[in-house]
Amino acid sequence: MPNLHSTMTIRRLLRAFFLLVAATCLVGVPDQGWAQSGDAPASQPPAARGGATPRPAEPVKLPGRLIGAGVREIGWDDLMPEDWDPLKLLEGRGLDAISDGDPRSEALMREIREQWDQAPTRGELEGLRIRIPGYVVPLDMLGGDIREFLLVPYMGACIHTPPPPANQIIQVVSARRQALQTMDAVWVVGTLKVGRSDTRMGVSGYVLDATRIEPYRGPSR
Repeated sequence: MPNLHSTMTIRRLLRAFFLLVAATCLVGVPDQGWAQSGDAPASQPPAARGGATPRPAEPVKLPGRLIGAGVREIGWDDLMPEDWDPLKLLEGRGLDAISDGDPRSEALMREIREQWDQAPTRGELEGLRIRIPGYVVPLDMLGGDIREFLLVPYMGACIHTPPPPANQIIQVVSARRQALQTMDAVWVVGTLKVGRSDTRMGVSGYVLDATRIEPYRGPSR
């Protein structure tokens, strides 16, 4: 009997990617660059000796939009470096020619998984206060309450489909337990940290110290 597991796993992995692309529809966040409420540098650097004015450094362009109290509402694509392509390793592999049971399919699946688990993050997001929507994948459910969970961008990730790339998984740590269920859609507000964590449900590239978790009801206006 042919081994369908490896080929079907690749197909599910690719399906997970296309779900990931579609997940940006969960919340549309325009990138407005520097907002007018205090994000921009307050002053220009002083003139250099001899009267020459140094060229000001380019400000870091923060993702999303400022929604108050220093919190930026962001989307999942904001967590990925602009030059990173999660499917680049499939170029020229002739995926359509790989049949069920082909040993190449299992090897390719392992390679995709390894690269996705090491997916690059954005270091400039360290310490940013954000608000982001997503779905709950519990890590420590106790009596129906959760303190730690993975936040993922689309329904079924890490449960019914393979985990997305690590830069599309956030490990959320709440100060208190929350009455949440698997795949609840929520908004999470907190301070983002860049750091990889290998959990039983998937590898996350970010940690979010949550200060507020609330049901998802659409993007802010």
